[in-house]
Amino acid sequence: MPRFGGTACFPYPYGVVLDRVVQALGDLRWQVRHMDPAVGYILASISLTPLSWGENVAIQVYESPPGQTWVVVDSSSKFALIDWGKNHKNLDRLFAYLQQLLPAGGQAPVVVPPPQASISPEQPLAATACPRCRSTQPSGARFCVACGGSLEPRQESEPPAGPKLSSQVSDCPACGTENRAEANYCSGCGQALHPKFF
Repeated sequence: MPRFGGTACFPYPYGVVLDRVVQALGDLRWQVRHMDPAVGYILASISLTPLSWGENVAIQVYESPPGQTWVVVDSSSKFALIDWGKNHKNLDRLFAYLQQLLPAGGQAPVVVPPPQASISPEQPLAATACPRCRSTQPSGARFCVACGGSLEPRQESEPPAGPKLSSQVSDCPACGTENRAEANYCSGCGQALHPKFF
């Protein structure tokens, strides 16, 4: 399946850029399938149309340093083996629209192919990204707060003690680790924080 990626930086706070990305997706009629604002992860899709073979679009929004927010987009075709540039055109449309919504110059988006190298078992995993869903994680997390996947080999240890940083923190009922209120899974033990009943 054809894949393309792109990155752009905007001189705005995280919340402003995330809101504009969601607005752009709606205005472009891309369907948001999953969104986790706590980690800035959005999964969207584009339906099969004369302009697109249908695409899955993963978007990561993060702020680094403060006041500079990055939008990283990875698009893969749902059906086509060759896309004849349609993925690339859709990324260009998204970044052009974001530049209109966020004036005063985000850096011009640079569309690049996604990295081809995969993480081997010998390589240490980055402490800030989940290898399954690529969402950013709080420092010291052992499990992804978005998908619940393990970030490192399990080691038994006490959860870090300390004052809560804000009222938007909740404790895991299983292990007591403090997690952001928006987290779906505990960063300490991987337990679902908000069980869903079917």
